Amino acid sequence: MKPAWTPGAGTVSLPVFYQWSFETGPQGDFASLVRKIRPKPLATSVGFREMDVANPGLGLPPAADTALPVEGALKRYPEIVSPPETGPTHDTWLQDLTKLLNEPAELFKTDPSKPLVTPPLYGHWHAAQPEVVPASPPWLQDLNEDPRTRVQAGASTLAVQREQQDLLAGAWDQVGAVRAANERARWAELAVEISSRLHVKILLSTATTQPDTLMRFTAPVLTRVLGSPVTIAALLAGSPVTDGALSPSFRRITRPRGPVAQRQTRGSTPTALSLIDRMNRGEFNPAPPPPTPSGVSTIGRYKGDLVPGWLTPGLLKLLKRLPFFLILLAILLLIVAVILFFVVGPAVGVIALIVGVVAAVSSFVVRRWVQALEARETLADGTITGDTIRTAIVPASFVPSLYAAGVSGTVTPMATGATQALVVRNFVSAAANFFDNISIVPVNPAEYGFLRRPAREAGGRVGPAHYDR
Repeated sequence: MKPAWTPGAGTVSLPVFYQWSFETGPQGDFASLVRKIRPKPLATSVGFREMDVANPGLGLPPAADTALPVEGALKRYPEIVSPPETGPTHDTWLQDLTKLLNEPAELFKTDPSKPLVTPPLYGHWHAAQPEVVPASPPWLQDLNEDPRTRVQAGASTLAVQREQQDLLAGAWDQVGAVRAANERARWAELAVEISSRLHVKILLSTATTQPDTLMRFTAPVLTRVLGSPVTIAALLAGSPVTDGALSPSFRRITRPRGPVAQRQTRGSTPTALSLIDRMNRGEFNPAPPPPTPSGVSTIGRYKGDLVPGWLTPGLLKLLKRLPFFLILLAILLLIVAVILFFVVGPAVGVIALIVGVVAAVSSFVVRRWVQALEARETLADGTITGDTIRTAIVPASFVPSLYAAGVSGTVTPMATGATQALVVRNFVSAAANFFDNISIVPVNPAEYGFLRRPAREAGGRVGPAHYDR
């Protein structure tokens, strides 16, 4: 435990330890040594420092009769708490201090142009209160009315002021993601506000006065808005409005302030009857169906030979209900016949029964006759479907025959005898399936991206058979 040599000494021989070893036993390991540690009671002065409060300054009276112990951040024991200061001296100091702390807020109420500098009111931003009142949170009162806690709050303020740059930089690093989220939230609020203004200015104002403008403006989202069990786009597809009336290119051409509208001096003034409204009314069709050439023979041109002239749509509708009324008449006559048979006599009952049977038979005859008239009407209109052929009445004299090109006159029947009925049924089924197939609406190529445009050749011409998908 003494120096190995002293100043002025000559040669000194020092031992050199080049190796050593040690070991721990059952009573010498780390855990056993830790268990031997015992707490040592500290003096009552540890963790506190006396503070003279006899002359606080700013015209305030003494805060206490004796020095106050200021508690440090480290305590001897967690349960040690500084006793609250009481007494007449402290009460007078507390009253003057509260008045001084609240004076800036009171002055601001009367004259905001005259600010007053006083001791700080710690924590008033967090409590959202500019002064200390009995209704203030208890922690705000304890922090500002006790001189010991005011010293600690002031020391913390000095520490924050000294390290404010590093603390602020660390805070910004922690809220980096929050700033990005706030930025997205602000953009979302802006989008909602713009959408609300556009909804009020364009949709609500034009919904009743300018439906044409409303449809053009909302065309991109019509496939996602329900107008009934189906979307509005599906309703438009089934309406007289043509498919291209709401396409992007047509909307650009017909926009009220576009170049075409300016050349036509239309401007933004809505027309009395919009284009879409005219299409929906059937008054305008940009691509009407081509007329049938005069030299072509069609079924509709021979309608007079197929349908009697006296047959009108209203009369045909009444004739279709006639079999039902005849059945009701037959049932009623059968009931009357039974009653008359026992009340009046058998002769009258039999006559009523015969009339009822005639009415029942007539209902079936009239039904077949009306079906034949309906089939003729359908055939004359050129709207034959598979169901029309399936419900048609096939006469007993009908015999399918083989067709031979260039052969005139009588052709060879396909079947005779017992197999004729089977051949007729197969013929009717094949004909009905054929008309089912030709009545299917063709697929719109524009909906599936199959639009084709002519491809220009090297010389700038469009080839007759050159197309690009």
